[in-house]
Amino acid sequence: MPKVLSRSKLIGMEVYNPDATKVGTVRDLGLSPEEGKIFLIIATVAGGEVEVPWDNVGEVGDIILLKEAVKVEKPAVPVTKPAKPEVKPAVPTAAKPAQVLCPTCGKPARWIPQYKRWWCDNCRKYLPPTYPPPSTAATPTTTPTAAKPAQVLCPTCGKPARWIPQYKRWWCDNCRKYL
Repeated sequence: MPKVLSRSKLIGMEVYNPDATKVGTVRDLGLSPEEGKIFLIIATVAGGEVEVPWDNVGEVGDIILLKEAVKVEKPAVPVTKPAKPEVKPAVPTAAKPAQVLCPTCGKPARWIPQYKRWWCDNCRKYLPPTYPPPSTAATPTTTPTAAKPAQVLCPTCGKPARWIPQYKRWWCDNCRKYL
């Protein structure tokens, strides 16, 4: 019986060329209706994006290994980042956590007061509006190395995640991936 891979398992996986050079990370899957082919949409290490046909996937395990090398080039047009919001005078507001890690890549997110949301510069996207859960909120006076939050839910499946101290990241046992 053939193994079925869910989209949620593939997204976030690292992709490598046959010579073990990193291509990037799977951002999404795409379908070409004209060709009837599935493509991996990969955010490359150079900051661009490349589409790789599923036919070029050799092995899928903890990583994705390609059959043929994919050339990774810097994008011709720089990837635009959202404009930074204007800095307005501080208005007393509810306390926000001192440091929140992106559930997708694990890198620190920054608070955008104008939108009252967390932004991940690495993934170039906002974190879910309900992230982090209120139980994880710390006061701004805590140090950046504050203890891990009490509980985090997986943004993909909604089930509780487990903290892995060695990697300082959350792991979802249901989705079998890091948040």
